[in-house]
Amino acid sequence: MTPELRAIADRFIYEQATLKHIAALAPEEALRRPVSGHDWNVAQLLGHLGSSLGTYAEVVRHWLA
Repeated sequence: MTPELRAIADRFIYEQATLKHIAALAPEEALRRPVSGHDWNVAQLLGHLGSSLGTYAEVVRHWLA
């Protein structure tokens, strides 16, 4: 694995862990709060970020193939 690809993978792992940490610590009522400037609530935003990380993982998987 090249250093550049390793850095991408490390960043992905860090971002995934951060997202899980935020979701685990947020009280349930916080997840229903609206996100300023958007039509989403916090739970929808976290879901979108999670989906984006899944897409990102697929891109990295293709680079490794």
